[in-house]
Amino acid sequence: MRQSACSPHSIVESIALLVLLDAFRPDYLWRTEFLRDLARRAAVGAMEEPFGFLPRASYFGGLTPNETGYSNIFAREPWRSPFPCVPDVDRVLAYADAATMRTRIVDEARQRLSDFGGRYADGFAIPTRELSSYAIAEATPPWGPRCGYRSLFHILDEAGLPWVQCSWPYTRAVAGADAGIVASFLDQLSEETRFGFVHLSQLDAVGHESGPGSAAMRDALEDIDRLCAVLYTRAHERFDRVRMLFFGDHGMVTVVRTIDLLEELRGRALQPGRDFDLFLDSPMARFWFRSGVKRDEVTSVLRRFDFGRVLDAHDLARFDADRMHPSNGELLFVAHPGIVFSPNAFQDSAVQVRGMHGYLPDVPDNRGLLLSYDSADRTPRSIGVAQATQIFPACLRMCGLDPAEHTTVPPLREEPAPRRWTTAGILAHEARVSDDLVRARAAIASRAPASAIAVTGSFGRGEGGVVSGAHGVEVLNDYDFMVIGPDAGNAAGLGTQLAASLGTDFCDVMPLTSAAGLPPSQLHFDLRYGGRVIAGDPCALDRIPAFAPSDISLRDAARLLMNRIAGVMLVPLPEQRGHEALTQFAVNQLSKALVGAGDAYLIAAGDYSSRCVDRAPRFSALASALAIDGRLAAAIEKAYRYKLNPQPAPGVFRHGDFVIARAAIAAALRQLAAQASASCEWELAVAAALDSIEPPGDMERRAILEKLTVLFRATAADVIDPAIAETARQRLADAWLAVCH
Repeated sequence: MRQSACSPHSIVESIALLVLLDAFRPDYLWRTEFLRDLARRAAVGAMEEPFGFLPRASYFGGLTPNETGYSNIFAREPWRSPFPCVPDVDRVLAYADAATMRTRIVDEARQRLSDFGGRYADGFAIPTRELSSYAIAEATPPWGPRCGYRSLFHILDEAGLPWVQCSWPYTRAVAGADAGIVASFLDQLSEETRFGFVHLSQLDAVGHESGPGSAAMRDALEDIDRLCAVLYTRAHERFDRVRMLFFGDHGMVTVVRTIDLLEELRGRALQPGRDFDLFLDSPMARFWFRSGVKRDEVTSVLRRFDFGRVLDAHDLARFDADRMHPSNGELLFVAHPGIVFSPNAFQDSAVQVRGMHGYLPDVPDNRGLLLSYDSADRTPRSIGVAQATQIFPACLRMCGLDPAEHTTVPPLREEPAPRRWTTAGILAHEARVSDDLVRARAAIASRAPASAIAVTGSFGRGEGGVVSGAHGVEVLNDYDFMVIGPDAGNAAGLGTQLAASLGTDFCDVMPLTSAAGLPPSQLHFDLRYGGRVIAGDPCALDRIPAFAPSDISLRDAARLLMNRIAGVMLVPLPEQRGHEALTQFAVNQLSKALVGAGDAYLIAAGDYSSRCVDRAPRFSALASALAIDGRLAAAIEKAYRYKLNPQPAPGVFRHGDFVIARAAIAAALRQLAAQASASCEWELAVAAALDSIEPPGDMERRAILEKLTVLFRATAADVIDPAIAETARQRLADAWLAVCH
């Protein structure tokens, strides 16, 4: 640890800072303020962690698990275990005080290890009887002379470039959590320092304990965002050029299901410790066998489980992890995303885990944020998805060294990233939307000149649907506007006029006198994190409370589904049943219904996002853990893909998808009703939709909604006369549009 020798305001040359934000998921960025603002003048992407739980050699040496031989913290190597072997340990534990005995074993292990390795010697939750079978795979820090590879820190020393670090596991002894770590790190900086590495770890603990969508995570993100701003500000006060690479070493997947793998195996007459040895790394199980026969038996059992997958050589080769040392594991079994094995070597069964990482590296929510900032280049750029090994050449380049002289790992690839209204960013589509928004802004401002105007919905988050068809450029999504200010009410009722003028199905103009104090809801969450101000106060949306995904209620999810039911019932039944060609309107309502079902599951899991680009892969990853029917999950995934890459009608949809949409909505409603302890899922949908209606006891709207749900369910098949059903549908649709628009 080096102490600063410069004054707080001395201006020297340049500094390169590597800031590890433990478990910072890419989508967390949109729930911050400083980092979100910094992203508009930086390069932003995601980083895939190396396979397993042992990443330092990737960051600081550009090495893969195959090159280090290990992917996990503990390896089954009793011949070099620092933990002393206690003869007849089970009998000793029966008579001795277990806690005292474990303390003695751990203390002796620490004496055998370096200061770095000794900080892992508590063994986490590994059973005491098994400690002596395991060695610590990484017992030396990457700057140590015997770390086993030529690291970034060795190269900096050879180049005469002073560096400092304040990182885990040393930071376990720093008081004041992340704030104390930042203070300690800044105290070490001097005018000679050219590289600094700081590791902030609080988000990881919060993610495990409370979940990535929790209110606790919202508060932790505010804290980490503030500390990143401190690092940024202090660096700019001291140095004339600042390069900063913020990265999450991994992400955090919402846990929706736990499995006791030990009991599952014992229930099939397989006994760990007798037939094989087993180490549980939360969502990963590693096996060692006494015979090939037993390996085949265990493998056969594992392949029949529906909560994970056995990794074969092809799987491991994808992550450059198919040639590791056998002591790292002879057979690996990984849980599906959202499932965790409990108990495991890091959490015992008494701990309720709500978030986890360590799944396969390409699981989107298992990835970490990557944000590269250079004070000499403030243009917005995109990195895409990078590998953990690319941190190594990135750090070399930030320090003014040529990466090609030290590694064959390719550097980060950055491309321009202008802000868009649509996913694809096709110039003609962007021009159409920009022109529409200019016209809408002028119309709204003419009625409410003192109010801010924000675009929300698909276009607000840069995911608007636009296609080029036979009639030119066609806007598929509705335009949604929020008008915020003292005269916002004057814009009420403008939506119908704007829809006709802009050529869209619907246009919602929602007036709001003040954004402060809004209650949590999906609408307000989307507005806060997925809206864009196009006129007036640029900070208008920042005054909306900082909601957490878990703040969105189950009734809000049910309300969403009721709205989607109504949308489907605006489509004529002959069109739904294949008697007429699918129109663009029908396809839009169908895709909305299926996406709404997926969104409802994510709201129920407490991990909704305003951006469809986050929700789509999250739903796909969690579908198995949530036990969603495969046919329904596939249809929902198809709708998400369509949402992000729209096509002229009919596109990927067929008439039979209307039947699947009914089943998907019914299944999602059953999930909500079960969690909400509601007696009837359809009544939940109706009641939730009425929550936001004034007056709340409006019997006319209730009657319409109840009849809509009945007809929605009845028209899943030809159970009633088609002509009668279509007449009823048309009357209900007209009635619903009349009371809502």
